[in-house]
Amino acid sequence: MTNVFYKNAALFRKIFWGVVILLLLSGLVAWQLSEKRLTDSSGEQSWFSYPLADYEILTQTKQVNREQIDEVLKPYIGQSFWDLPLPEIQSKLMRLDWVVSAKVSRNWPDLLGVVITEQEAIARWGENGLVNQSGEVFYPTSMDGYDDYVLLDGDLQFAVLVSQRFSEIAPLFSQHDLWIESLVLLDEQVWELQIFQGPLIRFSEGVWREEIERFLLAYPELKSDFRNSAVYYDLRYSNGFVMKPNKTN
Repeated sequence: MTNVFYKNAALFRKIFWGVVILLLLSGLVAWQLSEKRLTDSSGEQSWFSYPLADYEILTQTKQVNREQIDEVLKPYIGQSFWDLPLPEIQSKLMRLDWVVSAKVSRNWPDLLGVVITEQEAIARWGENGLVNQSGEVFYPTSMDGYDDYVLLDGDLQFAVLVSQRFSEIAPLFSQHDLWIESLVLLDEQVWELQIFQGPLIRFSEGVWREEIERFLLAYPELKSDFRNSAVYYDLRYSNGFVMKPNKTN
């Protein structure tokens, strides 16, 4: 009987001190909350209406600078932390030049975390555009620093196809130390490829690999004088290709 009494007493003490600790923790949290409470628009104080104090950029950016992000985020500093319109903020960030996607998240008690994914250009598109790794064309406000990139062009609806063909064709030519300066889809069936400091080459879409591989197989066997005088090759022949020489040679 005595053992049962002591066991119950020990259990009671554990429960008692557990309740005391819980009440103390609750009081501490309530006190911290009261230190940060705000007066809302109705003049009444709200326990959870913290002001947004700042934000932090969680990803490195090359093209998008801090000033551009500040311009979007600063109007929200001081607003209620829990009432911030996150979709609206994300939408505004995505309108910035070079931004592919943006995500903002609350970091309790008064910070926003900002994650930005930038465009990554692999080539130029026409005079004013750039192409990203997905073959999508975008138009930055400045083209500075991209003059040496390969030029891709064609009807905008075929941008993904043009990008894909370039990624497939470029390795074939580079094996022969030939580097592509530009690749243009003239229409749905005809390509025009410019070799850097070399000739212009035209080939078909439907059998592009067959025509190019046949040309590259024969090209090293051509006499150097013949190759050096060529300004244009037309590969769109079933049994070979045609070369147009430079008339000045």
